[in-house]
Amino acid sequence: MDFLQTFRIAATAWGWRLYVYLGLSAVGSTLITVIVNTVTEYDSRLGPDYELLASFVLVSTLLVFSRGETTRMMNAVGETVVFRIRTQFAQLLREADYGIIEKLGAERIYGTLARNTPILAESPLILAQGLVAAVSFALATLYVAWYSFIAALAVLLLIAVVALAGRYQKTRTENEMRQSQLDDRSFFDSLNQLLQGYKEVKLDYRRDADLIENFVLARAHTARASRLAAVDTMIKLGAIVFAAFYLLLATVVFITPEYVEDSRDAMKIVYASMFMWLLVEGVFQVFPTLAKAHSAHAEISAMSAALAGGSSGETAPTESLPALPALSSLQFEALEYHYAQAADGKPFGIGPCSLTLSPGELVFLVGDNGSGKTTLMRVLAGLYIPNHGRILWNG
Repeated sequence: MDFLQTFRIAATAWGWRLYVYLGLSAVGSTLITVIVNTVTEYDSRLGPDYELLASFVLVSTLLVFSRGETTRMMNAVGETVVFRIRTQFAQLLREADYGIIEKLGAERIYGTLARNTPILAESPLILAQGLVAAVSFALATLYVAWYSFIAALAVLLLIAVVALAGRYQKTRTENEMRQSQLDDRSFFDSLNQLLQGYKEVKLDYRRDADLIENFVLARAHTARASRLAAVDTMIKLGAIVFAAFYLLLATVVFITPEYVEDSRDAMKIVYASMFMWLLVEGVFQVFPTLAKAHSAHAEISAMSAALAGGSSGETAPTESLPALPALSSLQFEALEYHYAQAADGKPFGIGPCSLTLSPGELVFLVGDNGSGKTTLMRVLAGLYIPNHGRILWNG
């Protein structure tokens, strides 16, 4: 499931009302331009046009109200998405094997949520504003076409240029944003390792210098470079969009009047073009938001998949378990547990192990470092789910 589908599902709680307010925002913005454009037909001899003033006030009030409701709903959509992600993570953590939590690292799990959920919370509102701007742009294009077919063709050319540029840059931008987030995570992992081993590092100057210069600072430089590369890609896309719009503006201002009989109509087209400039900026803001939201959602989905892969498959009980009977024996029956295969291709595990323990019995586990003593205790405590065998309470 991609992030747009996630947003759509969260938005279903508001049903048709959300789409009505989005539509009213787009129509209201365009009507304001149409009403203001009537200034080209103003005749001072007739005095103020109170009917037109009343229309302006009515449309403005409707626009302010619809935008306020849209903002409220889209903020709620973002918070709903974040709430569902947090709930899902809580359930996955509840069911996950302790081994997968150790492998992923508590800091990495926490960082994935803390870093990406704010992006997803803010994205719906920006995407909605971009959608309103796009619809308003389409309505303004129809308005321009009413007065000049040539100006409308220039607008359609602008749309084609923006669409082609956006399609060309989309994959590259998303990849660079994803790489930027990975480099950020790598830097914070190094910083976390420095903080965890701070006492040991301070006792050895050479290790201190090596860790800071060759890991923390090196990854900070890499993160900076990847983020600047992503920003540079967005700047190039913006340059294409704005250059296309300036070409449109030049066409409207210097060429269109030659093909329009009434100078007042030419002025209306110019005013509408300036309004469309603001809309282009609104639509352009959507591109970086899409890239960031896509990357954030992909990272959260990858972490969810990793946690789900380490789940025991058993749903945690919602009620307290009944008290166990008094212990008479605790038995391991052909118990085996294996960690995921290591990078060197040599998996580590324990078992098969069979053992019976009785209350009051004193038992020593003896073995070299890495022989599996701690692993066996974690299996006994239920932190690790055995791959084979079973643990019996009183047989």
